[in-house]
Amino acid sequence: MNAKKTAKTGAIAALAAALGIFIAAGCDTLLDAIDPEPPKPVQGETIKIGLIFPADPSYPARAFLQGAWIALNEINDSGGILGKQVELIVRDNLGTDPYPTAASTIDTARDLIINEGVTAIVGPVFSTNSIALGQALTQAGETTPFIPASTSPIVTQSYTHTALVSANIPLHSTILSDFARSGLKADTAAILAQEEDAYSQLLTSTFMELFEADGGTVVSAETYAVETVDFSANVETLLAGGSDVCFLTSFPPAVPLIIDQARAAGYEGVFIGANGWDVQAAFYSVLDDNSVLDGSYFTTDFSPDNPFISPGPPAVPPQFAAVYEASYGVPADSLAGNGFDAMSVLAQAIQTAGANGAEPTDDAILQALTAIRGYRGATEISHFDENRLAVKDLIIMRIQDGASAIHDLWDNPLKGSDPPASD
Repeated sequence: MNAKKTAKTGAIAALAAALGIFIAAGCDTLLDAIDPEPPKPVQGETIKIGLIFPADPSYPARAFLQGAWIALNEINDSGGILGKQVELIVRDNLGTDPYPTAASTIDTARDLIINEGVTAIVGPVFSTNSIALGQALTQAGETTPFIPASTSPIVTQSYTHTALVSANIPLHSTILSDFARSGLKADTAAILAQEEDAYSQLLTSTFMELFEADGGTVVSAETYAVETVDFSANVETLLAGGSDVCFLTSFPPAVPLIIDQARAAGYEGVFIGANGWDVQAAFYSVLDDNSVLDGSYFTTDFSPDNPFISPGPPAVPPQFAAVYEASYGVPADSLAGNGFDAMSVLAQAIQTAGANGAEPTDDAILQALTAIRGYRGATEISHFDENRLAVKDLIIMRIQDGASAIHDLWDNPLKGSDPPASD
């Protein structure tokens, strides 16, 4: 462990103790529990990168790990980083809880930083966890970079040494509000969100503000608990409001269950959502008959058929989608793409930071990361803006015949522009 990590041990340990966090000893059998095609074994001196995700094999977020594995194998097959193979150290922040908690996320990060001495971290997945981790690391005086799958810009506000590779929540809300008003001709909207979830809450507030500013009316905005399976009370409110669209701001299994129960009760509005829907294996495995989902729309920044990806070499996106489906038996989704992109941009930043024999310090990695231009991976990132948010395009997907297909494209006008100079 280097001196910087050792010096931070006391501060982070004190923070963990204050939060009442138990420090995990490790997860030796974790990779064996997460499906086929783990990363290839590495030998000799390595660069350690940590990965945090909810590890229950039935949990939809495992696609994030699997996407990162594909990137890891490509990196190591190409010579690694700075002439060293990359060792991915995976930690579970779910445990026995129904939803990953702040405490378990900080616990796993502490283990990776102090006990494993990782150079950087990929993950967490959920914005709620990433915000809590950023705040904890800031309080502890830590600067280890982490690249999450999260979409809330509050993540980068809470911690300096992080960036978002996923399209951010205000961007999703902007496109969805405009699509609801202009594309679907909706005058009224209802919103249903998962309670105590930062992603759902910010999607709710930003969409509501934009939709109403554009002349629409939000007739209801309700929440439900994370393990809810009976949404009859929410459906009753939905029917009473008679909205043109219903924005479901969360994830499966709740989203398909809500749509199914609402349709059975007679709701005729259009369901819309954001990238939280785009966990394909989980989304389409909840119901016996997915035809009830037809006619719904969601935004995402990834599709295996994305025409935004520039033609010509390196042909990473089609390779990634093909390798993923061959490895795991299901099409890649946005979480898989996030895992691939997070691992890939992090590797590129570490390589740049350590060029010419320089020490790849936390600050150097951050500087190299935010200087990346024209990245092409599972998605394309034009650049990172002044808030360290990826500037990229969005796709509107339509569900038809129980599957997702591209409906429309949104070409980000900020692509290719330089971010404002920092002070």
